[in-house]
Amino acid sequence: MALNLLEKLQSAIYGQYTWPPPDINPHWEKVRDYRRRYTGLDEEGYSNIRYATSISRLANGRDIYTPAALTREIGHFSAAMLFSSVPSITFEDNPDLLDSVLENNTIESRAIEAAARIAIEGRGAWRVHWDEEIADVPLIHYVPEDQVLWEERYGDVVLGGAVVVERRPDRAKTIVYRLIEIHSIGSIDLTLYRGTNSSLGNQVDLGELEEFATLEEHIDTGLDSPTLYRWNNKPGGESDLAGIEGMLDRYDEGWSYLVDKMQKSVPVSFAPASLFDDKGSVDLSGVIPLRHGRVRELEGEDPSRQFGTVQPDLQAQEHIEILDRMRQEILMDAGYALTSYGIEQQGTATSGTALRLMQSRTIQTKNAKEWEATEALTNALACAMCWADSGSTVKDYRPEVKLADAMPRDETEVAATSAAWDSQGAISLEEKVRQRRPDWDDDAVQKEVKSIKAENPAPAPGVPQLDLGFGRSEPRDENE
Repeated sequence: MALNLLEKLQSAIYGQYTWPPPDINPHWEKVRDYRRRYTGLDEEGYSNIRYATSISRLANGRDIYTPAALTREIGHFSAAMLFSSVPSITFEDNPDLLDSVLENNTIESRAIEAAARIAIEGRGAWRVHWDEEIADVPLIHYVPEDQVLWEERYGDVVLGGAVVVERRPDRAKTIVYRLIEIHSIGSIDLTLYRGTNSSLGNQVDLGELEEFATLEEHIDTGLDSPTLYRWNNKPGGESDLAGIEGMLDRYDEGWSYLVDKMQKSVPVSFAPASLFDDKGSVDLSGVIPLRHGRVRELEGEDPSRQFGTVQPDLQAQEHIEILDRMRQEILMDAGYALTSYGIEQQGTATSGTALRLMQSRTIQTKNAKEWEATEALTNALACAMCWADSGSTVKDYRPEVKLADAMPRDETEVAATSAAWDSQGAISLEEKVRQRRPDWDDDAVQKEVKSIKAENPAPAPGVPQLDLGFGRSEPRDENE
């Protein structure tokens, strides 16, 4: 049975269903604002966006707004922190099934691209669907938060949701088709609406758009779970930019003022007005080029009094220092340690432990993000495998997903720690190999253990030496 999400879509005003739904529109606008800060583009793909109105009054009305790339850097850093290396994904019950799903979905590349947007927008979704013309297993795609209506209970229990796919076939973009794809337990239901930018419009046949003509209105998945899974950036779905929007505005404004200063510091050359015509062009009629010495002879005075260049002082050092300080505050408020960005504080870290202590803020943020990312990816993969295997209980197909540790390792410190444990007989050869190569799987570790044992065989046990007291030349102590 499909979820009753259409009630959320259908808010009647003057006989029309408004779009976006009034109760969800503020949230979607917030997500889109975060996205504009990340891309530097507005909804139409133009870069002339601005957040501080005072910027438009700079430089006599000239448009010098310069959005900085710091927001984009935060998104990329967060994604690299989770997916800088290929995650380890295993499913012992049916590894061939997992391999088939992974091969058809290129999860690694999709995950790192989606993770950057999740960090900025706060939340998104993995959507599982099956197009047999493309692959013989279900496909997994990322869906932005402002294209999803979640069906929730008790505020945080997700029971499914609807994916909204928009198409604008006319050049004027006055007509908008919206495919509402409702993902609920056991089924997917599709409905197509023809409306405008501000209204959902009326329901029409799927065949009205050629792109959707071959789709089925109802699909039985047979699963005990919906085929749409929420991916939160952090618990609660908060963006890394939440609460620092004002600081980001001032940061962009600061760069805009610096650009204005740079433009005003361009060297300015001056020359007698008699050289120019009424249009400002140099009048070359009757002009004969002469060497510098000849000019003095003809004019009888120093030409430098009539010709010259002025170089205004940029005075940017204090401006840049303020911008650097603002940048540091933004990074810390976003949940990251300055050391993670190569900004030194109180000297340079000399060991992996010291470096990790300095990066504790980043590690805490990473742990929160890692749990959410792992859970979302695990659920999506389990759904795809269960569906492909004609199963019904999705939790029986949950793979083991381990994200790589992107934090720096001090190999010398790892070796010293391993040696200390070895001297106490408190670490096995297998564990030492795992410490040295944490990226290896079980087969690679066991192969290395066998190789080490083969090259370094254990010594043969010796014959115990027993002291029976024979052959003593010294006198026996009477107290013995």
